[in-house]
Amino acid sequence: MDAVTLQIRTRLFWALYIRDITFAYNQGRPPLIRLSECSIVLPVAVDNEYIKKTEILPQPESNSPLAIAAAVTTIEIYIILEHVWFPFSLNNVVVLNLNHRSCRLSMRHRGRQQMRMIYTTHGPVEAIS
Repeated sequence: MDAVTLQIRTRLFWALYIRDITFAYNQGRPPLIRLSECSIVLPVAVDNEYIKKTEILPQPESNSPLAIAAAVTTIEIYIILEHVWFPFSLNNVVVLNLNHRSCRLSMRHRGRQQMRMIYTTHGPVEAIS
């Protein structure tokens, strides 16, 4: 498979994954896509113009790929959110009513704790100028 097709499919998968996690949380159901059942890598943080049919060219340092870098960071956040909001494996027999208010508040609390831990570990995000 050529590099262009591979990156299109990879980006499409991650877009669907983000939508699935968002819908699952909003609708109070488990996600349909579980990363534990997938083997896929993150998209390459390179602008489209550097992805050729035969190869992916290096991104020049003078021209950073802001849009795709932001997308990859968003994907990484959603991966963490999946583990925080839906910690149970589908292999376990667990009944979880996500519509119950206390359960959703508990999930929100765990999410905030996880984000605080990330913030204290990595520090504040610096603005890109």
